[in-house]
Amino acid sequence: MKLFNNHDKELFLKLSNIFTSDIQINLNEFDFANTGRMSMIKPFFEISYYIDTSDYEFIDIDEDFLKIYSDLGSLIKKFVHIFSINTMSTGNEMFHVAPANEWETSDAIELRKEANEINSAAENLYNKIRDFIREGKKRISMESKTSSSNTINVHGGVVNASIGDGNILVNNNTQSEYNQKLDILINEILGSSINDKQAIVNQITEAKTSEDKNSIMKILGGLLTRGAETASFAASIGSILSL
Repeated sequence: MKLFNNHDKELFLKLSNIFTSDIQINLNEFDFANTGRMSMIKPFFEISYYIDTSDYEFIDIDEDFLKIYSDLGSLIKKFVHIFSINTMSTGNEMFHVAPANEWETSDAIELRKEANEINSAAENLYNKIRDFIREGKKRISMESKTSSSNTINVHGGVVNASIGDGNILVNNNTQSEYNQKLDILINEILGSSINDKQAIVNQITEAKTSEDKNSIMKILGGLLTRGAETASFAASIGSILSL
């Protein structure tokens, strides 16, 4: 079993912090036929948009762990899709099943059918999160500090990294392109009609100034969950998340 190097350890801890115990309990115990809080679901929407980017690549881990991580990504995307088509917002950051107009919410048979679909997806996701965290912690607890040299594939280019305590991820995207796209997005948000646009721009600007890319990714992932409200600049968000 390969052990985490520094980059992989940091990435694992970052993802583990997203999958909090409260969220795991919610997936495992919550009946989606009931009204629930979107705060428990939003992290999955956010990570589903950038889990395939280079920032979320494990670069020195054996295939068994990568299989768990790949399955986790697929189940997150599946859960987000099923949740999206079977629920609707009820205001105040709440949701309930289901958005269909063909039947009344009092129709218990249809309600239970759609809720069961989400419950099943949530159960599968919970089990994979549990596997992911268990296997990752094994690698952290057994980590040894050794010098190594590895070839890392980033955006299709191959680079070499030699380090003392693990690998360094080399990203060949230019910072200037990233900042340019952020500036375009900021202007698009300011020109939109969403109510909290100034607050959003302030958050993005602050994260950009401090070069906190993780915060920017989280902000943009959250914007994408707002659907039609942010559709006018969704393409710009997508282009940034892909960097």
